[in-house]
Amino acid sequence: MKKRNEKMCRAAACAAALCLLCGSVPLAAAAGLTNGTSASADETPVSATATLAHIGDSVPITASSELTEKPTWYSDAESVATVDENGLVTAVGKGTAYIYAVFSNAVYKFEVIVLDEETTAPQAVDLGSVRLNDTQYIVTPTLSGINNTDAKWSSSDTSVATVAADGTITAVGSGTCVVTAVYGSNTYTITIISEYTGVQPTTAGTSEGIKDLEMTGIAITLTDEQPSRQIAAPAGTSPVWSSSDEKIAVVDQNGVVTAVSSGKCRIYALVGNVRYYTDITSEYTGAPVQPRKLGDVKLSNDVPQFAMNLTNVPDGAVLVWSSSDESVATVDQNGLITAAGSGKCAITVLINGIPYEADVESTYDPTQPSTAPAQLSIEFGAAGETRQLSASEGSEFISMNKDVATVDDSGLVTAVGAGETVIVVRTGNAVSQVKVTVKASELLGDANCDSKVNMADAVAILQCIANSEKYPLSVQGAINADCDGSDGLTGQDALVVLQIDAGVYEQ
Repeated sequence: MKKRNEKMCRAAACAAALCLLCGSVPLAAAAGLTNGTSASADETPVSATATLAHIGDSVPITASSELTEKPTWYSDAESVATVDENGLVTAVGKGTAYIYAVFSNAVYKFEVIVLDEETTAPQAVDLGSVRLNDTQYIVTPTLSGINNTDAKWSSSDTSVATVAADGTITAVGSGTCVVTAVYGSNTYTITIISEYTGVQPTTAGTSEGIKDLEMTGIAITLTDEQPSRQIAAPAGTSPVWSSSDEKIAVVDQNGVVTAVSSGKCRIYALVGNVRYYTDITSEYTGAPVQPRKLGDVKLSNDVPQFAMNLTNVPDGAVLVWSSSDESVATVDQNGLITAAGSGKCAITVLINGIPYEADVESTYDPTQPSTAPAQLSIEFGAAGETRQLSASEGSEFISMNKDVATVDDSGLVTAVGAGETVIVVRTGNAVSQVKVTVKASELLGDANCDSKVNMADAVAILQCIANSEKYPLSVQGAINADCDGSDGLTGQDALVVLQIDAGVYEQ
């Protein structure tokens, strides 16, 4: 089985999978705002299927860009495909894996098929050359069918030009360099020819000898919903900012422009004797902004808390949470909503001054005990041990890694092999998670990880050799079973197990 060194798939393969998966998780629904589907591992419907051709290929499971809850991701077969905290799925071995996105009251399931076809050679794509100068010193190239932020950008000479994570290239000196974007096995190159000197040409003069120069490619419109924007200073400078009309918009010394009223003005960035300017169009009226809806949250004695985890929040954004009625529900500054009584209220989060709102309906009675599952984690000392989860009637269960532990419809958890997994428990519209740790011993010959070496282990080895798909060993079991000194599982391993059991060999 050939493995690739790259961690991302070829552009064509990834684009196909992206088209297949994009939008498959409607976040507004998955954030606990509507009832989800059944959380039973076998009955949960598959939202989408992606096929990855090669080991090492990756594809992101993407969704709506609306601000809403961020899921927890799991793979039920990490030997086939893994998934990171952002939903990026990576092929590890040939086979089929199911990827789960676990929200506060919904579970979504994705099928990933890894084919492990013959890997094609990486492709080098020359995007040509770009000439930069004192007038045009910033450019952002476009990669066909690929988001710029998904590629890894670099410059061969940062004294000539730098490149940001979104592909924006900025000249900082004269000379020639090559900007490279790596996406999967593809490498894109752009030759930069820079004539930038930092001495700006005169386009309009003032009586004071200050030269005005427009910031190329920048246009800003301010609205009631987005009354503030930040302007990036010319590379390597610390300008003095000012506004041509502070009745229209003001600017602070970080380049943050804030609307005051409607109209047009210019924002200036003074660097030496050059004054860069940006034209501002303000549509700001000062009218109250209607909050953007995050959806509905239902609280009860079964579900006394709800975590509003937001995605796509700008870096450095200031979040301020509040409740319209704290006798119904409170919220902390991490977005954790806690029921205080019965009734209705609104939970509001201001993100850089823009309001987002979730409607809360609570039936919580503080005089009654909670019936929500109370277990947070369980630990097993060896494979084969069992533990019964406590849950309300009608609860459903999913094991996120069946090589570590399984769970049946009644909530009976059975340790399978060494490692950690999570059992997802759904009760009504509440989803909780139970961490499971199995500390199966590394015992030579213990193929079934029951801390004993006997005939059952020999049988398990022979069954796995005959039909590994029907009779697989756990990860730890396979390590224990390979006990004859050779590399790989053979009938000789089963013979060694029998000899250990008979006392011919000592552990």
